[in-house]
Amino acid sequence: MTTHHEQPVVDLHAVFRQNEESEWIELIHTPGERYRIRVKGEDTNGTYSLIEVIMDPKNEPPYGPMLHIHQRTDEIFRILEGKARFHVNGAEFNAEVGDIVTIPKGTPHAFANFGDSRLHVQIMFTPGGEEAFWQSINGLPLDQMEEACKTFHVLIVGPPLHK
Repeated sequence: MTTHHEQPVVDLHAVFRQNEESEWIELIHTPGERYRIRVKGEDTNGTYSLIEVIMDPKNEPPYGPMLHIHQRTDEIFRILEGKARFHVNGAEFNAEVGDIVTIPKGTPHAFANFGDSRLHVQIMFTPGGEEAFWQSINGLPLDQMEEACKTFHVLIVGPPLHK
């Protein structure tokens, strides 16, 4: 006998965003970095959200975010331009154009641009909603950032990557 379970009806819709529709926002605590939200979690009923990050080449730190753990979201990185240096769960490696890096929730990680050209990455978060985290921490003094991160289930566990 087959059992049928009713699924709740959700108002799902396709999302189309032209490239110029998404505004770039400077990350105040890491000069030379900017992000834009391409798809919000609310657009996908919380299934995923999608952002892009550009990191200009720099001669001094910080070269990227602090070593951190997302407790509730998986991250999928796609390198669109440049080369990223990743630290994932104790291992370090480079990812180049076209490469994909998946980071399960609960995994310590950081990434950086140590190259001579800009780094452009696309990051998908699942479940969605992580864009609210990016918006909430931008402009916070570093001494307030760790506590703000905790409200979004993100733990700071170490410094940014260094050359």
